Amino acid sequence: MITLGLLLLLPLTGKAQEVAAMELYGSYSHLRIEEIPHHGWNLTFGPNLNKNLGLMVELSGHYGSVTERIFGADVKTESRVHSILMGPRMFETVADKWTPYAQFLLGVNHVDVDASGTIPGTTTTASVSDGDIGLGLALGGGLDMKINDAASLRIFQADYYIVRVGGFKSEGARVTAGIVFRFGQR
Repeated sequence: MITLGLLLLLPLTGKAQEVAAMELYGSYSHLRIEEIPHHGWNLTFGPNLNKNLGLMVELSGHYGSVTERIFGADVKTESRVHSILMGPRMFETVADKWTPYAQFLLGVNHVDVDASGTIPGTTTTASVSDGDIGLGLALGGGLDMKINDAASLRIFQADYYIVRVGGFKSEGARVTAGIVFRFGQR
């Protein structure tokens, strides 16, 4: 939301600025859903339609685990969230070096969960696994710093993240940082 506000308040420069025709972004990603930390990766690519608007496709994978004591048993839960999201990204290049942006990405998530534990007082182990596909949404923004004409450093990207699977909705936050490669000019 702050990034969107910055985009609206930034003065437009008088000269025409060229933007990359296509962007490719790869990064480390940290997703926290329902108090469970997930570490993973993010790959985003897509064309810039003009000097302020791009259409991005994002692929990501996040992997987390937590162990909790339930009725005297240590139960380990492992989860995997894979997403394919797409949507618009609005941006403005400032002083030919900084590019703040805001984005709205919508798509699908595939969530797998495995839980296992040993029944107290026995050597019997119980486990359960489940997986489902549902709605995914990321709403946020970030800041890129130009390294040269072919690459930028994505200093941060922060998103409000929603996973809706099997009638349940989970909300959280995602933060990424990495490298943006730029191809062609528009």
